[in-house]
Amino acid sequence: MEPQRRSTGSSLKGRSTNLTFGSRANDHNNHHSSRGGVGGKVEAPSDGGGGRDHGRRAPPSPRNASPPSSRFGAQIDDTVLAITESMIKGGYTPGRRVRLQNTLRLPELLSIMSQGPTPLSPHHYAPPTIDAATTHTQQQLPPHTNPGKDALTVLHDIVLASPHNAAIFYTSSADPFVCLLNTLATNFTFSWFTHVLRVITLMAVHGITIRQLKHLIYILCTDRGSSEGKPRAFHYLSMLREVAASPFTPTDFFDMDGKSSGIRVPKLDSWPGYNSYTLACWLRLESADNPSSDQPRIFSFLSETGSGIELYFVRDKLHLKTALNQSAELPYTFAVGKWYFIAVSQQYRVVYASDILLYVNGALAAKTALKYPNVKEPLPTNYIGTNGSVSSAATHLARSHFFGQIGPVFIFKEALDAKEIKDLFASVSLSVANMCVKFQSKIFLAFDPQMVTQDQVVDVSRHRMHGTRRAGTQCVVASTIHQTFWSLGGLQILCPIFYKFISPEFVLLHKPEEISSLISELLLLCGDLLHNSPVNRQEFMDMNTGPVLAYILKTVPSHYIDERVLHAVCSVIHLLSKETGPLPDQLFSSLFLNFDMWSNAPTGTHQSFCLSLLGTAMDKPEYVKSMFSVKDLLDVVRRLYSESSPASHTTSSYNSGSSILRRSSADERKTELRGHLFKTLQAMLMKGMKKEDIQSIVSYVNDAPDAAILVDALNVLVALLHDRLTTRIVHTYLSELGSCGLFFPLLAHKSENVRMTVLRILALLYEKAEQARDRRLIIDTYYAHNS
Repeated sequence: MEPQRRSTGSSLKGRSTNLTFGSRANDHNNHHSSRGGVGGKVEAPSDGGGGRDHGRRAPPSPRNASPPSSRFGAQIDDTVLAITESMIKGGYTPGRRVRLQNTLRLPELLSIMSQGPTPLSPHHYAPPTIDAATTHTQQQLPPHTNPGKDALTVLHDIVLASPHNAAIFYTSSADPFVCLLNTLATNFTFSWFTHVLRVITLMAVHGITIRQLKHLIYILCTDRGSSEGKPRAFHYLSMLREVAASPFTPTDFFDMDGKSSGIRVPKLDSWPGYNSYTLACWLRLESADNPSSDQPRIFSFLSETGSGIELYFVRDKLHLKTALNQSAELPYTFAVGKWYFIAVSQQYRVVYASDILLYVNGALAAKTALKYPNVKEPLPTNYIGTNGSVSSAATHLARSHFFGQIGPVFIFKEALDAKEIKDLFASVSLSVANMCVKFQSKIFLAFDPQMVTQDQVVDVSRHRMHGTRRAGTQCVVASTIHQTFWSLGGLQILCPIFYKFISPEFVLLHKPEEISSLISELLLLCGDLLHNSPVNRQEFMDMNTGPVLAYILKTVPSHYIDERVLHAVCSVIHLLSKETGPLPDQLFSSLFLNFDMWSNAPTGTHQSFCLSLLGTAMDKPEYVKSMFSVKDLLDVVRRLYSESSPASHTTSSYNSGSSILRRSSADERKTELRGHLFKTLQAMLMKGMKKEDIQSIVSYVNDAPDAAILVDALNVLVALLHDRLTTRIVHTYLSELGSCGLFFPLLAHKSENVRMTVLRILALLYEKAEQARDRRLIIDTYYAHNS
């Protein structure tokens, strides 16, 4: 299932945790919700006029009635209305579900939209006439019209109404996506800017071409303006994140017009599932307000006697039929305009009582029982999306053609269990061919909208049951944003944008916190593009993009590395921690454990990083230790956090002066931060302690650069000797390394704190000695050292 992107923990727990600075709060966990645009989710219109004829146009009004633009309840410019109604079937009302028929006048509509939200005076209307006797206005002057805004409203409604419309725009030579992007370069109002971005988002969710993505990246790099206190580049990045993080729904599907649509499947000698079967596909209803006599089919496999298997809709509910008089309703309500992944399985139990399970979006949604079909009869009449019957007003036959979209189609010879169906739902972003390999022993038929040659629909399973596409079925194929990024070379194409954001000409126009927000948003975009995209993750690993990003961040001026950036790094690692493979480990090691970057960051950021690392080590000590050894951590402490280590080499006006290692209280700050790191070290040693770990601490004690850091290291040993879970193993390792003889030289140290801490260690070693012989050895060693 799509992971829940929430931040509820206080630390990074390896592969299954998140930090205090978790992922974005805007979750995308509803897989069958409407796709959203910039500024929130945009619900599909539900005006009730979405039948096959999409409603009838309102009758024309008399000439002396109110202006035509107001008779639909909204002020739509006459020219925009005329253009719109020439491209769709039926009349247009703002918010109404419409279906495109052609795009002949789309360039005209885009030209009007590019004028922006500038209102026009109603000069073509007559002025009001006043009755001198009653001083009563006979005709009201209509408000100013706004063709550009009306055109944008129309584009929004068309794209939102159906994937059919978005697919036509995707392949249109007019390219409304690029046209909309070009209007963003004009300094219109922020409201207009966000509305245009919303329409672009709706288009990009359906699919985005290489040309469109390259144009968007160009605008992202060249637009240095600001809107509502944020760089416009931030809004572009947010839009890309909105698209990349959208719940997966098919961009490749069979678009069925509900009139002459469907896919013919070859004759079957018998039903492939002798004791069980599973039918699965993605689908989306365009209309559900048909009469109950209309029963649009999803699957239809019939014998000459009319028996077999049919899965069909009656209004907004699915029904399954296994014989002429044997059918059952699956009690789940499907909404119009939303994508669903359905799987229906039937397992033979007893005659007249075979279990039927309906899974929706990977979860069990309904259960009933029905007679198992006669699987031995030949099935000559087989379809997807219809049952092949012809309906008309003359024949009075019920319509059987499905009106909507059907994604990849699967038929299995066995009843998949709940886990397999959940995996199938979670893996549909992969190719259908990969699904056939994964379920090779169970799959019988698989139709992929990408695999269509003229009218033949290729069955990509090994059974080669190739289908035939009927006239009313169109195959729509589009590239998701993940696929398009991969086609352009992977996420490394985003690396130069980091440098663009810290270039002198860009920095002069924006505040430090705005630059920081851009860097964090770009990091979050990388995470969204890597999530649920195996090809991008593999490309990311092959090109070593993680270490490259870490190097770029180290070159960013320290006052731009604030808690927003830390939040973004932690969110990306948490988001990808649910994926398999080495990528989360690489990002944790190269981005999060980038001590050189965090040690130069502002005070609050550096402190938060140390606390996050401590929390992670307490929750998942084995994971942190596998990524960062005890010796590595001690080397970092010696290099960056000792009193003799150099102070931070950069300054920060953003955090009230300079970074913490340049403050007058640098030593106190170092002591505080060092304390967090030594607590991290102690947490790492609580589980899976090895002899070389104790050896690293002892070596560090002997080479400690100053008294304060020496006391901190000795206190780690004190804590381990006090803990009942670690005291025996620490005592054993110290005995093997030389026991008390390691600490006697420190009794002559000039620092009283060092001497007192060493005495505590010696007392604990003497107290924890299990035999009198060991205690005597400690005393003898002490006298031998003093002599």
